[in-house]
Amino acid sequence: MKKTLLILICIASSYYITAQETTKQKEVGLVFNSLNNFGVTYKTGTYKSLWRFTSLFVNGNDFKQTIDTIDNINNSFGFGLKFGKEFRKNINTNLEFRYGADISFTYSKSKQNVDSRELERVYYTPGFNLVFGLNYVLGENFIIGAELMPEIAYLTGTETRKYNGEEEKVDISRLSYGFDSSSVLITLAYRFD
Repeated sequence: MKKTLLILICIASSYYITAQETTKQKEVGLVFNSLNNFGVTYKTGTYKSLWRFTSLFVNGNDFKQTIDTIDNINNSFGFGLKFGKEFRKNINTNLEFRYGADISFTYSKSKQNVDSRELERVYYTPGFNLVFGLNYVLGENFIIGAELMPEIAYLTGTETRKYNGEEEKVDISRLSYGFDSSSVLITLAYRFD
């Protein structure tokens, strides 16, 4: 019994010592996509495995134009969020390879009024993307990164058209997948413990 207890204590203490050796790190930064969408990112975990939280964009628009007594009014609002897991491997002292996956959600609503005609679109887009990228580490704390993110997403939504008191609703749902220039994300981040 004493030997069994001694073995269990040794195993538990070795696990505790190993757990203490794992250095936690955090990163906070800015992300850019297609040079017109930007957001913030926060990562937490160990050097080799990090949880990713990204708000890719929050945008809005409120535009009004009058030409020859015809009003043109445009309003829009949208946001996107991503959550995922990232793994890293050193290539050399300053270069890291990273890979992983994200799940995402995007919401977008736009409304246009032109000469008593109204067009409204509402989209909900859940998705999934893979992550393949590189980090270049400047000093100990600053990171410049680029990642490729092939994606599959299901856009579900409606388009509502109103004119002369009549209303028509159209389902504009569709599946999208692929890899294009909007699948590239640039990151500027600060790493800390």
